[in-house]
Amino acid sequence: MKILYSGCFLREGFEKMGCDVTPIQLNKDLTLNEHIEISGCAPDFIFIEFFGKTDLPKSIHSCRHKLVAYCIDSPINEFWLIPLAKLFDIVYVDQLSSVAAFRQQGVDARWLPLCVSESDFRPPSPKQYFITFVGRTSEYRTKRSNLLNVIRRNYDINTAQDVSASRMLDLFATSHIVLNENFFPGLNLRFLHALSAGSLLLTERNGYGVDRYFSEGRHFLSYAPENLLAVLGKLHKAPEQYFPIARSGHEQCRRNHTSAQRAQTVLLDVQTITPTPKPSPEMLKTAEALGKYYHALRFGGKAINDSVSLLREITGIQGGGGGEAMHILGSIYARADMEKEGIELLEKAAKFRNISGLIACMKLMILCHDKPEFFKKLADLLFLLHDLNIDIRRYERMINDINSMCDMYTGCCLLCCQILYDLNVVFEPGFMKPYKEVLPDYALEYAILAFEHNMNAEVLELIIKSTRKIGLASEALPYIKKAIYEGAASNRQIALAASLAIQYYDFDFARMAAMSLKHKLLHTLHHKQAM
Repeated sequence: MKILYSGCFLREGFEKMGCDVTPIQLNKDLTLNEHIEISGCAPDFIFIEFFGKTDLPKSIHSCRHKLVAYCIDSPINEFWLIPLAKLFDIVYVDQLSSVAAFRQQGVDARWLPLCVSESDFRPPSPKQYFITFVGRTSEYRTKRSNLLNVIRRNYDINTAQDVSASRMLDLFATSHIVLNENFFPGLNLRFLHALSAGSLLLTERNGYGVDRYFSEGRHFLSYAPENLLAVLGKLHKAPEQYFPIARSGHEQCRRNHTSAQRAQTVLLDVQTITPTPKPSPEMLKTAEALGKYYHALRFGGKAINDSVSLLREITGIQGGGGGEAMHILGSIYARADMEKEGIELLEKAAKFRNISGLIACMKLMILCHDKPEFFKKLADLLFLLHDLNIDIRRYERMINDINSMCDMYTGCCLLCCQILYDLNVVFEPGFMKPYKEVLPDYALEYAILAFEHNMNAEVLELIIKSTRKIGLASEALPYIKKAIYEGAASNRQIALAASLAIQYYDFDFARMAAMSLKHKLLHTLHHKQAM
């Protein structure tokens, strides 16, 4: 088969399967059809791996050939990958946990685990290091930094970052143990690289999907906060005893997780799967605009210009995009100090009786929270909730609080947070916006705004609820810490902080939180006894 290919993981595999592979470097200034013309290839399909800051070509929606996407690090990129995936005929994700998220939004995604190349395998090597970790640390990787610090206090650990893949694999091969930690639990690339290097893999427990291919104790070992040091202690005493596990993991990786094996799966699917009919051209344009907009928020770059052009084209059509395009373009303008143009588009979007209209209505409330027209916007929101068959009675207390309070901003944030929470519009994991959000899209963002404006235990509880709902409860820890230091956390929240700190390998703070709670409880007890 002839394949026009952009990426790095499956090229070797396609070539081993006898395919005619034409590699391309995506150019954001060219359309996908222009890429095809320049390549001189008449492909059976185009295969694009979205990995990191991938340049996005123009007019993907108008491509005339079969499109196949492979979405890498999918759990932390779903917010921009899912809209773009709607432009493709076949879609793969590298993590099992993302399959459900994609399918819930109309993309028939399939799980295709990551793989290694033949050059990634290493022969048995003399060991220079007890344990090695290769990966970046940053302010967003608090858990990783804490984990490394705990190990460093007790054992020699070799760490490196920003090294080539070849150098990383050499470091792995000369280590008794390769440590794996990741933002999301799953079968990540470091997991497979550790196995291909022939060393013992020590990975965090409960990796989602791992047990489909590997068995703990046979192919790798695992750890958790409560047993990390105990596991390392056993390994440190006699690391040679675990060589059979490392060898078994290495053999399993070679048997089932090479680029050629993944390519074979793709080729079979391309020949047998009947693609789902694509949406209308207008909906495809909207999907491309949204994907490029969110991609630009994550990585920067000129993709936002393509997004704005497409959104302008869509909103020029009466009712274009079902209000979604108007809502996004209005948000872009409002955030870019074009408030008048932004408000006009948000007003139009708020007339649509759907989730986009609801979120646009909420943004209008935030923009005029200190203006006389605020209560009209609140009434518009209530009418919209009614039209969407959402029971308004559950929000009566919050609405009454807004009517009676002088701090309407906090009340408005709490109301919007609770509504979006109930609608499951909570947050996109991994969506770290590069600016302070003042026009939220998600429940968690409203809770954070309220917390920054009026820190108290009730507002903090909404942050805790929201992070739990998206499966990232420990992300609430920084806010609970701040509330504890300011004396604004409840006893239950202090206890939760101790538990979350342990999950974050922040054992020092866990002890401090436990002691703080003990002192508070003793003080309360003594006060009651004195009465």
